[in-house]
Order: sequence, then structure tokens, then C-alpha cells
Amino acid sequence: MSSMASSRLDSLLEPISQVLATSFSLSHLPAYFGTVLLSAIGFHVVESFSGPISSYLFPRTYSSLQRGARKSWDLHVVSLVHALIIIPLALRAKLNQSPELEGDKAFGWDPALGDVFGISTGYFAWDSVQSCIAFTDFGFVAHAILCFMIYANIYHPFLAYYGATFLLWELSTPFLDFHWFLDKFGMTGGNLQLVNGIILITTFFGVRIIYGGYNSIDVFYTMQSIRDQIPFTLYVIFGIGNVLLNVLNWFWFSKMIRALLKRFPKQVNGGIK
Repeated sequence: MSSMASSRLDSLLEPISQVLATSFSLSHLPAYFGTVLLSAIGFHVVESFSGPISSYLFPRTYSSLQRGARKSWDLHVVSLVHALIIIPLALRAKLNQSPELEGDKAFGWDPALGDVFGISTGYFAWDSVQSCIAFTDFGFVAHAILCFMIYANIYHPFLAYYGATFLLWELSTPFLDFHWFLDKFGMTGGNLQLVNGIILITTFFGVRIIYGGYNSIDVFYTMQSIRDQIPFTLYVIFGIGNVLLNVLNWFWFSKMIRALLKRFPKQVNGGIK
């Protein structure tokens, strides 16, 4: 987008972003509201084009799916696109953590990360709406809404230091999406799905259970150290959200283990043959 077009968009959105910033004490939101909005619209466009493109690339597979399964296919496509965009951005952010964030885990802010958080905030806003519409699983709805609330409130600013850290949870997402797609391509129970499943479980356990659990504890230590300096609503959003998201991770991890053991009992117990 050209600087002129960006300036015009910012001018159009400024009244809305200022109202939101004032109403919810999100002082850094106006500068990145355009990114949030364009991200949500962009992921909606990806979903809209997923059907026609998938029908062209995989006519037999996609056309054989029921309406609900096609919707799930499109949602997995968007999930995969978001993960492939945000993972390298989050990795770069972690490898180049700014002194401002290092020096203040609670209230520090790095302008370079505003757009990165904006992409995911827009995605989680879109995901919240779509999860409520589809409503296939309460856990998915809760995950989408909690992630949206947390990343929107980073613009307070609050806990931006951890923003890129928890976006690295998305490292497991591509393998989860691949696992689902392999089912639809009739490759359930094959060695490719087994290998992908092992990578999925290993990655999920590493980035969400171990790395995520460690940093979640650090979040609570940080919040406790400044608990008298933040409104109760922020404490609730980040505190309860942190707990529930970790509970969901453990719940999903146990389901993955059970699914792998059920589908590949011989391979898991005796090695790939």
C-alpha cells in the first residue's frame, strides 16, 4: 500500500479507532487499527477464495465434501495462511527483542511489533466470528475469543513483551491443518499422516505445553509484581485467559495422543513398518 493510500485509510479510520482507544484504554490502537481491520478483511477474502480455488485444484476431493466439511476446509486454509505469515514474524521479533520490552515486561512497547500484533488481532477477530457461526466445538470458540481479547488489549499497552512469545504457539498449527487435510484426501492411517502426527504432537508439546507453560508462569509473576498498577479487567482478561488457554492446550494434547494411539496402535508400539 502506498504511503498516500495508507494516510487516507488512517484518516478515514481515525474517528473509529479513537473511540475504541478511549473506550477501552487502548492508547496504541489508533496507529495500528488499519492493520487490524485489513487483516480481518484479508482473512475473510482468503476464506471466500478458498472454495473456488480448492474446487479447481482438488475437484474430486473438495466437491465430495458435505457443506459443513467444506466450511471446515476453508477455515483450515485460513488458519494455515495465518500461521505461515505470523510464524516468521514472531520468530524475527523474538530474535530481535527490543531493549524497551526487555526493560519493562509489563508496560514496555515496541512500535515495530504493532503491525505484527495487528495481523493476529485481525485474524482472531475473524476467527471469533467464524467459530461462533460454525460452532463445532466450544473449545475453538473460547480459544478464538480469548486470543482476540488478549491481543487487542496488548495495545493498552500491556504485556507486549510476551506477544511474540505466545504467537509461537502457531508453530504447531500447520501440522494440525495438514493432519486434517490428509484425512480428507483419504490418507488416514498412512505413514505420511503418522509422521505428520508425530511432528504435530512433538511440536505442540514443545511450544505450547513446555515453552508456553513456562512463559505463562512468568506472565503471572509479572502481573503479580504490578497488580496494583493495572485495572481489574486487565487482570481478569490476561489471568483467566492465560489459565483457560493452557487448560485447552492440555485437553487438545491428550486428544492428540489418544487419536494417534487409536489410529496407529501397531506403529506407535512397535515402530513404523
